[in-house]
Amino acid sequence: MLMRMSAVVLLLGLCAGVASAQQGKILDQQRNAAGEGYSVVKVWGTHYEMGYAHGLLFGKEIVAASDEVKKTVGVLYGTARQTMTAALWKPASIEDELAGMVAGVKAAVPSSTVDAADLKVAGTYGDWAYIACRSHSSWGSTVAGPTKTLSTRRLDFGSPLAAVKHHVLLARIPSDGSMRWLSLGWVGFVTSVTGVNEHGTLASLHDYNSKFVVGAHLPRSALVRHALTLVKGLPVESHLDAVYTELSKTSVMTGTFFNYYVPEGKGGVITCPAGLPCNKKRVPQSDYHGGEVLITTNDETDGHTTPKGGDFMGSYYDKTGAKTIADHYALMGHTGLHLLSVDYRGVGDMTIWAEGRLSSGVTPTIKVEWKTLFDAPVVPAGDGAATKDAAPQPAQDGGPTPGADATTPPPPAGGESGGCALALLPGPRGTSALVLVALLALVAALARRRAR
Repeated sequence: MLMRMSAVVLLLGLCAGVASAQQGKILDQQRNAAGEGYSVVKVWGTHYEMGYAHGLLFGKEIVAASDEVKKTVGVLYGTARQTMTAALWKPASIEDELAGMVAGVKAAVPSSTVDAADLKVAGTYGDWAYIACRSHSSWGSTVAGPTKTLSTRRLDFGSPLAAVKHHVLLARIPSDGSMRWLSLGWVGFVTSVTGVNEHGTLASLHDYNSKFVVGAHLPRSALVRHALTLVKGLPVESHLDAVYTELSKTSVMTGTFFNYYVPEGKGGVITCPAGLPCNKKRVPQSDYHGGEVLITTNDETDGHTTPKGGDFMGSYYDKTGAKTIADHYALMGHTGLHLLSVDYRGVGDMTIWAEGRLSSGVTPTIKVEWKTLFDAPVVPAGDGAATKDAAPQPAQDGGPTPGADATTPPPPAGGESGGCALALLPGPRGTSALVLVALLALVAALARRRAR
């Protein structure tokens, strides 16, 4: 049986002579002897402090994950570092969070040489290794009671990395008043492939002609974070258009369908070709399940029909009656790398269910209220931080892994970190032919690994 870990209580520290708290805590954790399982975590404060807390809590694992990615990529790792540091990174707060995380990892593991470039390579694995998915969202007559929208995302990805078998549900509470949001991912990620903001918008990525283009383009995993947070202060009715306007001016590194499931039918699916700005927006259609359903696979649709690979979701909506988070979630099965559902009732009022794949079976289902993660005082695990079902699939036995206590040092002089900035040689799309060939070889090598 997976064991619950007691919460980590972090101490007060000094930042440039002013008292400040090391703002991070593991609220709940179930992991086996191999370290596989899940953690529910909240971090708060400046973006630097949130990164520092993340790095401090999971320093050893972040080092191990970085080493694993380095080994997987092999001789092309230096090229991967160059490519990711030369990419376009938005929002700017990512660089501060990366700087804090590097410092937090160093505090936890003094021998660490992990830097921001390493974290960018690990955090964009899905940009160049590719991912497949199924997602659906429904509202109106398809739901009942206080529920206004149900949205679910299943990530179908067979990553060879051991690090992705520790699934981290991470809530970020920035002190600068910017958007509160959570991600389901892995240790060391400042990007996201599946995320939810305080408005109940579920954002996620699907493959679409997913070639990879080297240059000053936005990694699609950074796109998720950027889109979730850039709408702060805007009326919810304008969120999709605001994101689409931004992405229509921003070239994306890897081709993708980008789900932006704003609740109550206000969202859609954005198409982003590799190396070009996003150029198409699909919204709910009145002749498809009454305009109350969005379904996304890895195949294109005009919204009037179910996309290829989504027939089981289309059939689900052919049946009348209100849906619940339980059947919305169960519809997707337990085969993906991770699964997340949102039961949205209002701004900051929603239930999150999530799970992730282990070497054998999946984690127990995490069931947590948004208000617990973002509004309630930090409480020890076992006092309502998160509840779990008995594991619906087999799980390995084992004990918890320890957390860490520490204080936050001051951020680097000069305020916001600019991160690493390695200039690539002149050539097509800002890189040399040599680098481009190397990256294509990297993608091909990873494809061969997945095919074995």
